[in-house]
Amino acid sequence: MRSIFTALFICGSLSIYAQPEKKLESAVQQLYQDDQFKHAVIGFSVWDVQANRSLYDHGGKYGLTPASSLKVLTSISGYELLGQDFVYTTTIELAKNDRGQHILRINGSGDPTFGSHRWSATQGPLMLERIGKILKERNIRTLHAVYINDMEFGYQPLPKGWVWEDIGNYYGAGAWGFNWRENHFKLTLKPALKQGEPADIVSTDPAWIKDRITNFVTTGEKGTGDQTSIYSSPYQTRLFIQGTIGMGVDLAVVSGALPDPAEAFERELQDYFKANDIHATSYYRYSDLRRSGGVLPSYTFSLADTVRSPLYAAIDYWFLQKSINAFGESVVKTIGWIKGTGACTPCGIEVIKDFWMNRGIPSGAVQIIDGSGLSPNNKISTQALVEAIRFARTRPWYNRFYSNLPVMNGIRMKSGYISGVRSYTGVVKSLSGKEFVFAFIVNNFDGNPSAVREKMWKVLDILKVQ
Repeated sequence: MRSIFTALFICGSLSIYAQPEKKLESAVQQLYQDDQFKHAVIGFSVWDVQANRSLYDHGGKYGLTPASSLKVLTSISGYELLGQDFVYTTTIELAKNDRGQHILRINGSGDPTFGSHRWSATQGPLMLERIGKILKERNIRTLHAVYINDMEFGYQPLPKGWVWEDIGNYYGAGAWGFNWRENHFKLTLKPALKQGEPADIVSTDPAWIKDRITNFVTTGEKGTGDQTSIYSSPYQTRLFIQGTIGMGVDLAVVSGALPDPAEAFERELQDYFKANDIHATSYYRYSDLRRSGGVLPSYTFSLADTVRSPLYAAIDYWFLQKSINAFGESVVKTIGWIKGTGACTPCGIEVIKDFWMNRGIPSGAVQIIDGSGLSPNNKISTQALVEAIRFARTRPWYNRFYSNLPVMNGIRMKSGYISGVRSYTGVVKSLSGKEFVFAFIVNNFDGNPSAVREKMWKVLDILKVQ
């Protein structure tokens, strides 16, 4: 009797356990019956933390385009390969030439937070004042030359695979050796009173970039909002914007990617010096000198100040919360630099892939070419993303990573969206106290992406009540 009871108990337990798996399978099959998903590819992997086993897997080995859900892998890689207390250091140096004239050099370290508005200690005006204070304390009012070293990450700020329609917009800002104000500029547009008429550029921030922009934006139908795209590329001196701004708003603010952040910093530094009675005879950027065949400075510089970034864990917060692509690309290059393969995107990707392969994730499951997920050519499996979070759970920094994940639909998870792609990966804590690690990616859906989001969230809701 006891053996029969034990067998019945085990069978009953398995039946209860299988129930959420059946619900998930039914929900995924219902997606395939939906017109939006008839031609889609779905990857969905769920790990039951308490049971320490896979709860559900559909297409978990498929290499799918993850969009910004890839940031979870980059984030975890950064914690482990750089450390949660890692900081970038931008150095300010002084020298004298053989005539006793003062030389100033600011060395970028790829710090993506330099000049950022997100921390009180990194804001642009404060950075300029810090440089001015160094000169004033030394009673330096005249500089023979100012050098900006923007070559820590080489000459190429963008990963391969980013598309032309993206790279001129704020989310297409790359990772430079010298970053400034998150490598963004703002453009304020005023729609006309009649559909089809030109929308005017009212202002830009910084102001000087307005003269470089050719405006093709027209006024769209009321309620259609911002349908514009900015087109440019690194080091480009002419930009153009096209699309529509819908009627019904007074002004619309659009953000773009600075073609050369070091140039933007140089211009602000010049303005600051003029306003504070500091004269500099000439300004040089390392990237310009290398392009033109110029000579890099050979003076003996002494360290005047070191500007430290916020801790990696603090940078990761904004990387995950606001999906700042430039932060992730800086992290990838920094990983390559710190680990000795080189300060370039492929260098960092090589280290990241090797790291995960050594922890049991096959290289074919992580076919990535950037750290932010912007490229449609990235491919990763949902099983790989789940394994990455499972690894993170064993590390001392896990609680910080977990708290950095955005909360959407009552779930701590990172979302991803580019054309034809919706994705989510994170951790579900159910009403009963169970915990599930998951990754959910849909490629090649049709129609309204907001509707796809709601349908995917409905599937994830099944985990919340287990």
